[in-house]
Amino acid sequence: IVMTAVGKSGWSLEYASERLKDNKEIVKIAVGECGGSLKFASDRLKNNKEVVKIAVGQRGYALEFASERLRNNKEVVKISVRKEGYALRYAGERLKDNKEIVKIAIGQSGWALEWASDRLRNDKEIVKIAVEQSGRALWYASERLKDNKEIVKIAVRECGYALEWASDRIKDDKEVVKISVGRNGYSLRWASDRLKDNKGIVMMAVRQWSWGLGWASDRLKDNKEIVKIAVGQDGWALEYASDRLRNNKEIVKIAVRECGGSLKFASDRLRNNKEVVEIAVGQNGWALEWASDRLRNNKEIVEIAVGECGWSLRYASDRLK
Repeated sequence: IVMTAVGKSGWSLEYASERLKDNKEIVKIAVGECGGSLKFASDRLKNNKEVVKIAVGQRGYALEFASERLRNNKEVVKISVRKEGYALRYAGERLKDNKEIVKIAIGQSGWALEWASDRLRNDKEIVKIAVEQSGRALWYASERLKDNKEIVKIAVRECGYALEWASDRIKDDKEVVKISVGRNGYSLRWASDRLKDNKGIVMMAVRQWSWGLGWASDRLKDNKEIVKIAVGQDGWALEYASDRLRNNKEIVKIAVRECGGSLKFASDRLRNNKEVVEIAVGQNGWALEWASDRLRNNKEIVEIAVGECGWSLRYASDRLK
């Protein structure tokens, strides 16, 4: 009965008797179907190399349930991290400091760098492999390598967000930041204040992701050319424009044409501008919510709004309801 059960689902080993949890044949079938079922094997079989090799070969994380002796066994750990790099977490401290093992682990998952020894997190070759596989692995690199331009360039090229973990010196490096924001505009968030005030950098960021405007300097949030690009791609980026530009009819028209709801961020003067509001409610009837009281009482405006979305009647004046 138990043999049939574990053959269908290895986890059912949990419900077997203690005698059968110590039966090598039964446990081999269970871990072959689901490596994690090693958790329910007897301590004797958690220390059996043949059984554990089957388990970690099926599911790398099963290393967690192996005996301490086998978590320090190079052959077993190699099989485990080759299957799932983050299984390095469960390896013995000695093997977390083994360059061959760690290279296999980070080659499978860059994030496995987290579990490498301090010595190997400071090894340029190791960290290079890790950030090539996953830029965010830069998080776990040594402070020395977070300040290494070559390493950080590789990381941000793979994932713009990796700029977050670079040193302050590198966050102020124009070449690195350009690569980063070109990959993901949001990463402008982690650039130095000096580069958040660099027109070329900010323009690149908002072209990649309009809301990157939110991290630009106040001076550039007031730059018409930059804000035009941002709201032209996503009207909601108007939220991050300067008060002056939220009161600029040309800019706001571009924004509400792309997304009517961005009327929310326009100045009171432009929420009361019939031409602007007509464009907004024509794009999205719900934008009527953000129109002035005067225009929510304007029959022509409300007709356009409810024609686009019947539910927008909710925001019409009592008279027009």
